[in-house]
Amino acid sequence: MKTRIAKSFAVILYFTILGLWCYRPSLHVAAFHGNTVYAKVYLRLGADVNRRKPGWGYKTPLDVASSSEMRQLLKEHGGQSGK
Repeated sequence: MKTRIAKSFAVILYFTILGLWCYRPSLHVAAFHGNTVYAKVYLRLGADVNRRKPGWGYKTPLDVASSSEMRQLLKEHGGQSGK
C-alpha cells in the first residue's frame, strides 16, 4: 500500500513540475470514483478539502464522494458538506 501511494505521489509530482496536465485530476475526481489512494496523495500534497469547483456544481469533494470509506477519509481531514 505504501509503495502504491509513493508511486502515485511520484507520478503526480512529475506532472505537476512539468506542467503537462491535460486533464488535471483533482480531489473531486478521486472522491467521485472512490479512489482512496489518489485522495490520500492529494491530501498529502495539501489539497483543499472544502474547495468548491465550478465544474462540479460548486460542490465539495465530500458532496461528490461515492463511498462511505471516502467520506470518512475526507471528514478525518476536515471535509465539510457544501449544503
